[in-house]
Amino acid sequence: MVINDNTPNYAGINALKGVEILGLGTSGATVDISQITNGINQFRVQAGNLTETFNNALSTSTFTIDNTSGNTGTVTIANKVGESATSVTLDNQGGGAQTLGTLTLNGATTVTLTSTGKKATDSNIITTLVNSDNTNLTITGNTDLTITNALSGTNTGSKVDASAFTGKLSVIGSGKADILIGGSGDDTLAIAAPSTGTTTLTGNSGKDKFSVGGAINSGQTVDAIITDLAAGDSVVLVNQGTETWTTAAVNVSTATSLTGALDIACAGDGSANGIIKWFQYDGNTYIVEDTTAGAIFTAATDLVIKITGLVDLSTATYTAGTNTLAIA
Repeated sequence: MVINDNTPNYAGINALKGVEILGLGTSGATVDISQITNGINQFRVQAGNLTETFNNALSTSTFTIDNTSGNTGTVTIANKVGESATSVTLDNQGGGAQTLGTLTLNGATTVTLTSTGKKATDSNIITTLVNSDNTNLTITGNTDLTITNALSGTNTGSKVDASAFTGKLSVIGSGKADILIGGSGDDTLAIAAPSTGTTTLTGNSGKDKFSVGGAINSGQTVDAIITDLAAGDSVVLVNQGTETWTTAAVNVSTATSLTGALDIACAGDGSANGIIKWFQYDGNTYIVEDTTAGAIFTAATDLVIKITGLVDLSTATYTAGTNTLAIA
């Protein structure tokens, strides 16, 4: 059933039998799910530039947004008090690259977001995703998905888990110590600036891009952790303009702490334009981008990436124009 009025007739809706999906076909409609008593718990936003609001959603409610022709509107899903989950499908049936303006999720901290399409050339883009702090966002489906803006985060970051996703994912964390996990595609996992916490990035399979240039902050030593850096991946660093990459690992064997190892790696820089070095310490690999002149590590200005395990970076190549370190 499709509603083409802004104000639903709940008595008429509740009188229906055998209807499982309620669709909205006109912009500006607001649906109070708590007033639907005949078991309908699946909802659909039809194609078009539609702004729609669903209030008092249940954790079992499911929502599909037809993105075949794009939608410049805002779709808002507000959960009922005590209901913390929601499931949203962005469905593009042959429209190519299409964009949803804004998806706002209020009160849901466990979110399943599915990106589907009909053709290999289809992709879904969400310009603005508004989520709650500490959201656990699971991404599934097979159609490329880009979330353009940084995830919301006031005090606490979120976890994005796309382990089961087979399309390409592009997502930017909130900068509040997020956990970003890619899927089997060539994903782009980025950190928002300024960052106030250590973000953990896992690319999984595919040739993944880890964009960590926005991670520098004044709070902690390690700005980002990459758990599975491998050949074919790349790391985008801070663009200082004329950085140089030191291919040989720095010997930090005399260091008794990570800070000491970073001091050794930063020694002898003498350039305000930045120098990028790497070393291995205590079973892990580190990249440090010394972005200011000086002989010691400075947490407020220098970028530190921890790579889980002992990874040989001696054959990696750096392109200053794109501030990208390609892993061979």
